[in-house]
Amino acid sequence: MALLESRDPVLRPEERTHRTYYLHPYIASYASQEGLQEAIQDAAERIEDGELPEISAPLYEAAPPKRPPRALKSVRAAG
Repeated sequence: MALLESRDPVLRPEERTHRTYYLHPYIASYASQEGLQEAIQDAAERIEDGELPEISAPLYEAAPPKRPPRALKSVRAAG
C-alpha cells in the first residue's frame, strides 16, 4: 500500500485515525459516464488548486520484463 500511496493513485485522509484510504478521482469507478466526467473535471480543478496531488505512476519507455516461464510438472494419476 505504501508504494500506491507514494505514487498517489491511493490517498489517505489527513485526519487518519485508522488505515483509511481512498482512490484518486482519476482512477475511481463511477456509475455513469456523466459522473466520471464530472469527477475528472473536479479532480483537475482540485489538482490545479493544490488540494489533490498529481498521480505519479511510472511511464514505461519499454514494456516491463516478462515473468520467466515455469517448467511443466507432471502429476501422477491415482490408481
